[in-house]
Amino acid sequence: MTRIFAIAGIAIRGAIRSRMVLSLLVLLAITVVGLPLTVKGDGTAEGQLRVTITYSLGAAFALLALTSLWAGALSIAQEIEEKQIQLLAAKPVKRTEIWAGKWVGLMTINTALLLAAALATALLLPRKQLDAQSEPGHDWRAVYRPIMPTLEDYSKEARALLNQRRADGEIPKNVDDETALRVLQQEVLLREATVAPGQQRKWTIVPPRTIRADETLRIRFRYSSSAFGIDAAVGRWQVGTPSQPTAWQSVSTNIPELYQTLEIPAAVLADAHEVVITFTNEDPNGVTLVFNPSDGLRLQLPAGSFAQNYARAFLVLLLRLGFLTALGVTAGALFSSPVALFIAVSLMAMSQFAGMSAGTAPAQRGIQRVINAPAYALRAALKPLASPPVLDAVATGMLVEDEWILRVAGVQLLLYGGALALLGASVLNRRELALPAI
Repeated sequence: MTRIFAIAGIAIRGAIRSRMVLSLLVLLAITVVGLPLTVKGDGTAEGQLRVTITYSLGAAFALLALTSLWAGALSIAQEIEEKQIQLLAAKPVKRTEIWAGKWVGLMTINTALLLAAALATALLLPRKQLDAQSEPGHDWRAVYRPIMPTLEDYSKEARALLNQRRADGEIPKNVDDETALRVLQQEVLLREATVAPGQQRKWTIVPPRTIRADETLRIRFRYSSSAFGIDAAVGRWQVGTPSQPTAWQSVSTNIPELYQTLEIPAAVLADAHEVVITFTNEDPNGVTLVFNPSDGLRLQLPAGSFAQNYARAFLVLLLRLGFLTALGVTAGALFSSPVALFIAVSLMAMSQFAGMSAGTAPAQRGIQRVINAPAYALRAALKPLASPPVLDAVATGMLVEDEWILRVAGVQLLLYGGALALLGASVLNRRELALPAI
């Protein structure tokens, strides 16, 4: 460990002498302070938090992420090319300790700079303005955990519909059952998500903990309208338990396509093991409303304070930087400087695109499946490396989930980062570090 920290100290001093740290501090200050002054929110507390946290701190993290890849790729590759690494290789230092020392040094710089950016962002939050912009009864400091409704199984309905349409000849013979069944399941799901005038849509939610009578719950929802350009739609909400489904109800008028929230007194759901939410379309204009099955409705339970959630987001970002630094250092051990930087940045970009891709691969046969198999395998391998939306969660008052922290720490840093460390150290053990100049 002493040799690792010694190498880390050399890396830190080198970064300071090259003015990399000073340059980053200046750029981070411009980003954290300048963006909120030039970009305005939408007049709501959530909009202001998006500008201050999601945009400013997000831009600061992106800057540190790119710098981690760049500095990591050059930390070994450039020293090999300039033969500076011979000074380390000539000493009783293991190649694995060289890799670990470079990573520790860069992560020390990353931790200090990210902490400075996070503290500056928190101190610059316009608290009085946020208090004034908050809706009555909605505290921007409150944090909620979103709970998804219980997913219904529509496979039997889709299978019955498939058999019926096969018998009626409505499905072409060249369409296999797997593809047709997937399309029909989406059709049934969309039909269940549609609420015609006078009809109801019901959700069942199982809370992960006991609901206390002294806390306030929220329903966060969004729906689309069949009528283009409609200003608002009217609906009746009923919340309760299976034995008393109408314990609480309210009629609300809401704008389609925008997220809305309703506050529910927890007293009506105290000690409930199952929550039933019912929406009735009572719009006088007769419009049909559609709740997106993926994000149309969530029950929100209180889950801590803003400061705690902010710290959780900081932890995720720091762990993410740890993985990116490992990627950069290993790329520098494998390739020359420009190639290492290109590959490291490309893999980071590909992981983000893989994370944004949704759904499963369409059914394929024969040679087409063989040709596309490497692409689907690469997407599956890179998908766990996508960055969870922690800053957006903080800005909207949503809990930074334990699952996100565990995924970044366990999968990205320990599993993938550990594999990169083994690969980088193995290559360094076999790589000639002192080739003569020709």
